[in-house]
Amino acid sequence: MPDFFSLLGCDSRAIYSTSETAWTISFLLFSCSSCFAQSAIPSASATKWEPGKLIERVVCAKNPEQSYALYLPSNYSPSHSWPIIFAFDPGARGKIPVESMKEAAERHGFIVAGSNNSKNGTWKIEFDAADAMVRDAQERFSVDLKRIYFAGFSGGARVASQLAQLCKCAAEYC
Repeated sequence: MPDFFSLLGCDSRAIYSTSETAWTISFLLFSCSSCFAQSAIPSASATKWEPGKLIERVVCAKNPEQSYALYLPSNYSPSHSWPIIFAFDPGARGKIPVESMKEAAERHGFIVAGSNNSKNGTWKIEFDAADAMVRDAQERFSVDLKRIYFAGFSGGARVASQLAQLCKCAAEYC
């Protein structure tokens, strides 16, 4: 399987050579909407996850040290693809961004996942958390790969913007 940033159309060599930025944006939302040509087909059933409920801790199957909070809209079904927002909080509190977005997610029909591990600090911690969360969500749930979004609060916005900057497809639509 290609690495996370290869899936986003990024040069993975730039990931660790890119210097960290000091942005403190309250809320930032970026889309990699054209990065992908097809939908992710989940390899694991999402039936054990109760749609319409905030789940505070989903442990990543392939990296149990990583986890994320999750909200699936109440009408979630793996029979079709869903847009997803990957959210980042500066204190690794995945529940906070998911809680704040769940009403909109329910109304507009999208999945929200918030990292419980990404926090202000080194880019490696943030990258590892994003990589694990994105991979796990795409393997478990029916994600529309044309509608993947990143969001964050404060230092989490820095993570979201860094991910979007590394995604070559984002520049095509600016």
